Amino acid sequence: PEGGDAAAAQPGARIEEVELGDQPAGAGSRAEALACPDGLMDKQASTGPSMERVSMATFIAMTVHNFPEGMAVFSDGAGGSWMLAVAIALHNIPEGAAVAIPTYQTSKSFFRAFVMTFIAGIAQPLGAAGAWLILELCGADLKDHPRLMGAAKAITAGIMVCISLLELVPEALKGVSPLAVTLTMVAAFLVMEGTIIFGEIAEQASQ
Repeated sequence: PEGGDAAAAQPGARIEEVELGDQPAGAGSRAEALACPDGLMDKQASTGPSMERVSMATFIAMTVHNFPEGMAVFSDGAGGSWMLAVAIALHNIPEGAAVAIPTYQTSKSFFRAFVMTFIAGIAQPLGAAGAWLILELCGADLKDHPRLMGAAKAITAGIMVCISLLELVPEALKGVSPLAVTLTMVAAFLVMEGTIIFGEIAEQASQ
């Protein structure tokens, strides 16, 4: 028959038709799932650089943030006010975690996480030492310069607000629900306010 002769005359066309025919629905997605189960590779590729950026940004911000913070702690502590020192000592725990956790997640090294957290933390006593040198060498008490101390505290607060809103909160929203992030932030605010109130009460009781 003519149809059979046409098919016999063009055997390659039939083979190509079979090879390029419609594939079962979802075959491509199943193949991709086998190559990248649960999209793990894509997720790692997208979150890896993001977490590394968060790690470095938090490390730099904490290091810069801790220097003027140390000056503020020294100035208030030298005047007998332990309120700020207690509050800062308590919030240094989550600050250290904010540096250590993303660093470990990107490097898988406890040593690297410890070193970066230590470097960020050592900036605070260095700031206190700088305030002490100013007091000893220049005879100037930072408490006599409220504008300078106000600027130092504003820089400290601004750095923390910036890194929290631009890096930490967006990264947290990738892993948990907005409600969980909001509740955690509210709890953190309450804890910090509680430490300040506790410090004020303790200071008044000691007078």
